[in-house]
Amino acid sequence: MANMLSRRCLVGASAIGGSAFLTSSAQAAFSHPDQTFEGSPRVINIMAAPYNADPFGNNDCAPAFQKALNALSALGGGMVIVPPGDFALDFPVASYDGSITIWGAGKALSVFLVRHAGVAFTFNCSETLQSIDVHHVGFSPVPTNGGLSGTALALLFPPGNSGWMHASISNVDLGVARPGYLCFTTGIKLANCYRGNFDSITMHGNHLLAGTTMFLLTGKCIDNRILNSFVDNMDLGVHVEDACEGLTVSKTEMITNRAVYTGNSDYGNGVNLLGLYISNCELNCYEVALPLFQVNTGWIAATHCGGGASGAMVSLVKCNNLQLDANLITGHLNDQDPAQCTGIETTASVCCMVDSNLSINVLTGLVFGPGTTACTSIASRMVAPGDGSLVAQGYYLKPGWLLSAFQDNSGNSTNFCQWISSQGVVPQTPHHSHSHTSYSADLTKDLQ
Repeated sequence: MANMLSRRCLVGASAIGGSAFLTSSAQAAFSHPDQTFEGSPRVINIMAAPYNADPFGNNDCAPAFQKALNALSALGGGMVIVPPGDFALDFPVASYDGSITIWGAGKALSVFLVRHAGVAFTFNCSETLQSIDVHHVGFSPVPTNGGLSGTALALLFPPGNSGWMHASISNVDLGVARPGYLCFTTGIKLANCYRGNFDSITMHGNHLLAGTTMFLLTGKCIDNRILNSFVDNMDLGVHVEDACEGLTVSKTEMITNRAVYTGNSDYGNGVNLLGLYISNCELNCYEVALPLFQVNTGWIAATHCGGGASGAMVSLVKCNNLQLDANLITGHLNDQDPAQCTGIETTASVCCMVDSNLSINVLTGLVFGPGTTACTSIASRMVAPGDGSLVAQGYYLKPGWLLSAFQDNSGNSTNFCQWISSQGVVPQTPHHSHSHTSYSADLTKDLQ
């Protein structure tokens, strides 16, 4: 019993004070799924001979991990066990084929000190029936060159991935605080990833440098899921760079400049993302929460989209068949930002439905912009200055600001908007509206 207690104390101390408190018995005390097969050549304990990785962060462990991945790739795949400790990586490590699993003791216990500006681990799969799994480890970018570190994990699958090759990453921290840690430019890069599952991923940046990204999707990524994750102090939560299909983000919090960013406004006429599903998320962004470009078919529900920039908190550009359902949209209306702040704005979008959303701290709740056709807003609400919440926070309408619940600037009669009565809803007559617009009797007054 005394030995068991001492092990528990040592492992607990490592989470607080670092790996210097660990002994060899403590490092062997954690469990992993292939523990009974540890003698197998397909299961490698990175601290065992001939690998002998240093768990105290003093010596470069990149050669040990490279040697382990080379051995497993030659066998078609296997598992690398990472006991508690700080494992320094002075050079990139890559697997060249085979199904690889990295299994640690916990994201605060088994930590990679990435001391270079490249990719910490690159996993390549070039044949069918292969997978990449990374669980229970942490990454601390501490580049010795004083600049940004590069990427924690790059999962590269070939074009035309049939779906048999997949990825699973869980309980991973991409920004463990260690002395000198900065920030990864990219947390996880995916290329042609099919049905990837990313659960309980955290990434803590320490600046908002443009381009820093938690998830970067390149190639044709299909049906990937991000669940129960958290990112803060980064530029982008998720960047869909190429034409992808199916992205689910659920129960995830993003404190970034932009939460989900798809392509760019000059992407062309094709669909950037087919199938976007966001639910039960907290998106507190310093700029626009959801700048979505060329997304076709999607659902955004029960999510808070908040931002501090002028413009729209949710911006739909060339998007089709999206439904925004029961979301809270909050802007940042104050004297320091006199530009118009909008809850939701559409541009050149078709068949989008806005249903039962609430906008707060904005000048305009909803704007149907140029090129918008066949879009509908039903049961929308807007809390305005003078109704409690904004006054309590010191907000007020600056002289000359126009408060408007809805504007239809599309010039298209196929759009429809209907507001319903609710505390704090203050609509104005839509400007240049050609839509079928209906207001409740108590909502038609002008508060100017």
